[in-house]
Amino acid sequence: MDKDESPVETALREAEEELNIMPAEVRVLGELTPLYIPPSNYCIYPVVAAAERRPDFRPSPHEVAEVIEAPLAHLLDMKNIKREKWPLRGMIVTVPFYFFKGHKIWGATAMVLAELLDLIK
Repeated sequence: MDKDESPVETALREAEEELNIMPAEVRVLGELTPLYIPPSNYCIYPVVAAAERRPDFRPSPHEVAEVIEAPLAHLLDMKNIKREKWPLRGMIVTVPFYFFKGHKIWGATAMVLAELLDLIK
């Protein structure tokens, strides 16, 4: 986030740079709770927006490995929340994640999704 930008301005700029989502094509619904990520020493400021139609995602190859489009109904279904024991930073920890088409959506992404889904419920 540039020091002169708000979290919303930063999110809109990043969405355009990373996914080709035009700011004029979305309506910002609000902000979620900022989340500090210890391994990277970053704090993220999640912003939720909606679009009238599906954006024409064109991910930046330098910033985005893959776009995963999981339907809200799938994420809201508790049977799609899994837990496994993983080795992380020298310890064995139980990691919750959303499972979708072979993908394990975990960590900061899962934490942001959990807050959003809780608000939707």
